[in-house]
Amino acid sequence: RGNLTSTFKQTIESLRDKKVLSFEKEQITGLEIRKGDKTQVVSKKVITAKPEGDSQGEQTPSSQPTKTEWTNTEGQAVDNAAVDSLLNNMSSLTCDQFMADDAKASLDDAAWSLTFKTGQGDFSVSVFEKDEQTPPKYKATSSGSQYAFLLNESRVKNFDKNIDKLLKAAPEK
Repeated sequence: RGNLTSTFKQTIESLRDKKVLSFEKEQITGLEIRKGDKTQVVSKKVITAKPEGDSQGEQTPSSQPTKTEWTNTEGQAVDNAAVDSLLNNMSSLTCDQFMADDAKASLDDAAWSLTFKTGQGDFSVSVFEKDEQTPPKYKATSSGSQYAFLLNESRVKNFDKNIDKLLKAAPEK
C-alpha cells in the first residue's frame, strides 16, 4: 500500500550512521583542552558528604551522598557547568555529514581539541577553522570515526563558549 518510492529512494549519506563519538559520561575522569597556545587539564574529584550527627554514623560509606567537582592541575575548581555541558554534548556526538574518505589525512592543525580521559582509554575531538569550502559548517575529526566530518556552526560556537570559560585561567604555552 502507498508509495514506496520515498521509502526506498535513499542516498548513501542519509542511510549512514552519523554518530562520530560515544562514551559514558560517568567514566570520564579527566579532560584536556587545547585551543591555540592554551592548554587546560581538568580532573574529576568526587567529594563524599560527611554525615551529620554523631560520630558513630548510621550511614554506610556507599550510601553517603557524593558530589562531583572538576579541578585544574593547580587544584582550583573550574566551571562545573561548562564541563558538564561539554560532556553531555560530546558523549553522543553526531555529525551533520561526512567528508570524502581521504579528507582526514589532509587536515592541518586543529583550532581546538578535546581529549576525554577514562581508565580504559581516551576519546578525542578536533575541530578545524572554517573555510570557504564549507560555509556554515566546521571540519572536524574524532577518535570514534575514521572519517572527517562536518559540524554545524551553531553547535561549534556553543562548544567554543564552554571551552573559553574553561581556558580563562589557563597558562599559555
